[in-house]
Amino acid sequence: MQADPSINTALIVGTIGERPEELLADYPGMYIRQLQPIFTPYLSLHKAVRIPVNLYLVEGNNLKFYVVERHYSTTEPRYPHELHKEVCAYMYALIKMLNVRFIISTSAVGGLNGNNFWHTFTKLNVGSLAVPGTYIDLAGVPVTFATDEWIRTKEFKLSEGHHGVENTICHKLHSMLVGGPVLLSRRSILATSIGPHFESPGEAVFYQRVVRADFLGMHTLIKEWKLVAQVPGVHFLPIVHVTNMPLEDQHGDTSGQHVEEAAVDSSAQLLWQVFRVMRGINELGDFECGCDDRHDIFTNLQQRYS
Repeated sequence: MQADPSINTALIVGTIGERPEELLADYPGMYIRQLQPIFTPYLSLHKAVRIPVNLYLVEGNNLKFYVVERHYSTTEPRYPHELHKEVCAYMYALIKMLNVRFIISTSAVGGLNGNNFWHTFTKLNVGSLAVPGTYIDLAGVPVTFATDEWIRTKEFKLSEGHHGVENTICHKLHSMLVGGPVLLSRRSILATSIGPHFESPGEAVFYQRVVRADFLGMHTLIKEWKLVAQVPGVHFLPIVHVTNMPLEDQHGDTSGQHVEEAAVDSSAQLLWQVFRVMRGINELGDFECGCDDRHDIFTNLQQRYS
C-alpha cells in the first residue's frame, strides 16, 4: 500500500464494543471502507511473521482521514493488556509508512471528582470530554519503537531528559478545542492501569486521594503518547470521554454494558469535536508548534528483517 499524499490525518478509536463502521454510521455524506492491511517490521510471537495493521479510510464532508481501531488493529481482537507490539505496529504504519502528521486519539475513561479541576470549579460527569494535562502510568509497561526487530547502531541513544506532556500534545490542535465543551486543565491527571478490569472502590479512593488522579483509563492511550514523543513532526491530540464515575455510580452503573452505552451516548459530541479539529487543520495550513523539534528514535535504527 502506497502512502497517499492527500491524507495527513488519522483518528484512533477503541472504546469497548466500538467499531469504526458503527461509529460513523450516523454521519451522512461520510463514507468508510476498510483498506488492505499494511505489514510492518514488527513481528508476532517472536517469529518472523510481520504484524498486519488494519486501517480504514473515511471520506466526505471535505474531510479525508485514516481510522485505526486499537483492539482490532491486527487480525485478532486484543484486550488492552494484550496490546504491546500492536501499538508500535499501527503507530509505525501511520507515522513512517503513511506519513500521517496529525493524530487524534480518543479513549474512554472513568472520572474522579474533587482533585485537580478544583481551581476551575469543573465537575466531571458521564459524557464529559477532556484533554488530560499529564499522566501517571501505573501499569509501568515499557514501550518503544526500538524493539528487538531493530538493530541499534553504536550512535543510537534514547532521547535524553524528562519530557513533559507539553512536548507531546500539539498546542495548536489543543487550542482548536478552546470554547467547545471540552475540559482543559494542565493540572488534570490521567492514571492508567494495565486492565482489563474495573477498579475496586478502595482502589478508586486511593487513585483520587493519594495519586490525585482525575481520570482512570487503560494504558494503551499512554503507549501512543510515549511513542509520539520519540518522533518529530507528529501533531498529537488525546481526547478522553468519561463513561463512568467509579466513586459516584450506583452498582448497576459499573457494568461493561453501561460503559458501552455511555460511550455511544457521548460519541456524537466527541466526533463533533474531532471533526472540528480536522477542519481546523485544513484551514490553518502551516503549523509552528514545536512538534518538529523532538528527537527521532529511528535516526540510528536499522531493520533486522528485510
